[in-house]
Amino acid sequence: MFDIIKLGLVVWGTLFLMIFFFVTFVLWGGCSLWWIVTNVMIDRTTFIVLTTSLSFGLSLLMIIGTAFSEEK
Repeated sequence: MFDIIKLGLVVWGTLFLMIFFFVTFVLWGGCSLWWIVTNVMIDRTTFIVLTTSLSFGLSLLMIIGTAFSEEK
């Protein structure tokens, strides 16, 4: 039982980190373009909070989506 929980946490953590790195680079590019166009820079804290919450939401949606999928 404990091994299943550990495996689930490792899988979820790996999925979260993969999404986090992808979202970080995409969001960094978008924020850079926003800064060039509007001359308004996004704060470092806002960027980290936005990246983390977006990554957490996407990984949670993926896990929920696979839990309710028809194929098992």
